[in-house]
Amino acid sequence: MSSKVRSASTSCATAELRAPVPPPTEIPRRRSGPLDLASAKKDVSAPLPSVLLTARVIENLSEVAYPEGIKSPRVKLNVNVRDGRFRYDRDFLMQFMEEKPPTLSALDVLGIE
Repeated sequence: MSSKVRSASTSCATAELRAPVPPPTEIPRRRSGPLDLASAKKDVSAPLPSVLLTARVIENLSEVAYPEGIKSPRVKLNVNVRDGRFRYDRDFLMQFMEEKPPTLSALDVLGIE
């Protein structure tokens, strides 16, 4: 195949790809009406005092008194802990969840216990 024939066939293909596209039909755009901000203007009372204002640093987990019905974290997870870097077990954390997951993998399967 000669280069003229090849370039002619290529230019025809390119011309077909570059054929003018008809303009899209005009679609009327809807504008939204004014926003109703009445619900956003509710009275906002003063914020409650932050629990961070009354929080204290935990030096020793065994000294923390938990309310009745709350189990403390496992002691053996925090035997040699330093600088307040405590570890908490799953059962301890799960007691604070409002919605518990329906299924959980066993921790030994995950290589944790």
